[in-house]
Amino acid sequence: IWGEHGKGFRSEYNPLFFGETLYGAICEIKGVFDPENRLNPGKLAVPPGKGDLFTIEADKRGKFDRQIGPDTRTKYSTSINCNGNGQCFDVDVDSVMCPSSKVTRDRIHSPKGRAGVMREWLRQLEVARPGQALALAAPSPAGFLTRAANHRSGDYDFSHEVYRAMDGCLACKACATQCPIQVDVPAFRSEFLARYHGRYLRPVSDHLIAGLENVLPWMARLPRLVNLLSTNALSRWVLKRFGLVDIPAVSTTSLDAALRNRGVARVDANALAAGGRVTGVSENGRPLVFLLDAFTTYYEPHIVLAAVEVAQRLGRDVRVLGFEPSGKGAHVKGFLGRFSAQAQRWKAILAGLDGADVVGLDPAVVLVFRDELPHALGEAAPTTVSLLQEWLEAAAFPAPVAKADGAYSLFAHCTERTAAPKTNALWKKIFSKAGLRLDVESVGCCGMCGAFGHEARHEAESRGIYDLSWRPHLAKVADRSEALATGYSCRSQVKRCEGRSLRHPIEVLAAHLRSVP
Repeated sequence: IWGEHGKGFRSEYNPLFFGETLYGAICEIKGVFDPENRLNPGKLAVPPGKGDLFTIEADKRGKFDRQIGPDTRTKYSTSINCNGNGQCFDVDVDSVMCPSSKVTRDRIHSPKGRAGVMREWLRQLEVARPGQALALAAPSPAGFLTRAANHRSGDYDFSHEVYRAMDGCLACKACATQCPIQVDVPAFRSEFLARYHGRYLRPVSDHLIAGLENVLPWMARLPRLVNLLSTNALSRWVLKRFGLVDIPAVSTTSLDAALRNRGVARVDANALAAGGRVTGVSENGRPLVFLLDAFTTYYEPHIVLAAVEVAQRLGRDVRVLGFEPSGKGAHVKGFLGRFSAQAQRWKAILAGLDGADVVGLDPAVVLVFRDELPHALGEAAPTTVSLLQEWLEAAAFPAPVAKADGAYSLFAHCTERTAAPKTNALWKKIFSKAGLRLDVESVGCCGMCGAFGHEARHEAESRGIYDLSWRPHLAKVADRSEALATGYSCRSQVKRCEGRSLRHPIEVLAAHLRSVP
């Protein structure tokens, strides 16, 4: 009476099909293993005395989904189109999707779970306010007071349940490529947060994270004073009250001074935003412009300098774009208006870089220009921003290069590995060209993922995710090779959890090329 699928909604015929005796035994078995009737309630069988079976005429999910308007369905297609295949329920700790569900073992914290609650939230909005589900509340002083009142009211709102599900997402973006339906949780999570916080107040930590890129240049002017004020016991206590923990120290190295000493020209981002263009082509071809990010610029400038050194040794005309916020933190926390304005500025800057090879240093920031930026602009970015390894793959290394002693193990950033699947193979190829041996570790997420691990409410989960995969893999390679990490978040997490610093692959290449004539 049924095929392979769909038998749950034909179960009203089970008693007739199996007979009273056999079906009664099936119900008793159901009662032993699921006495509260929580697993697929009403389908196949029910514990004795625990309700009735579904009928063919019962309301199915599709009836409720069709209450969502066509415009909303189009905008949130990746959440609405989730087909429930459950690939995100993978418990392999070395797979990248989905770290929050692995550490919590709660399926509401999986892409499928989050897509489900998002879909129900959209349905309720459409029913309550037809055609208004996509409207954003405009912030204003009166709006702030209203949000404060809503925040304190204590009234039930299904949005709170959706928020709790979304808040546990690391925004690693693995689901956007690893899910067969490409359920992009960080994308619709940002949209949800923008609308949710049009009604309810934000945590203070959201404002601090979204604004970090804008204040870091000022902090870097007095790094020792800033570090003194931010790393003492009282400051750590205050920051934790504001929702942040384990804030890294600002580097005391002046990147500007170091670049001047190396004769590296700076490209003015303001001039490009005003319509300027990069000019001048060296005999080796187009100029190479490094795009700075907040992390390597103000926390790890030695990585920028290593990349510059490698490029110069390979004969490139090297320049560095003046620091410009990427807007990554603002997007993650749902400050979509702020991110959209930054995206428009980047559109002009990248158009001015059209005559250069543009390379970014931190993968999480580089991939903003391939994903979040085009979505905000409604079109592709005017200029491609390459990952380090994508540029180095085509670079001509000095030859012959003798095989060097030592081995290295690569721990790549999870967003980088999923959005740029050739990452590991490219780094292996590059190291091989330089005469170096590189092994690749297949690991899950490190648990830091930008600011997630620095949020006090997520600290335990962040450390728990690290313990699942990264900690055992680092211990495994410790005796045979040096571990390298491409992501700033990953290096930051290892430093916090292990008390040691990992090098970026570009640092190894820079040191190696110094020994090559």
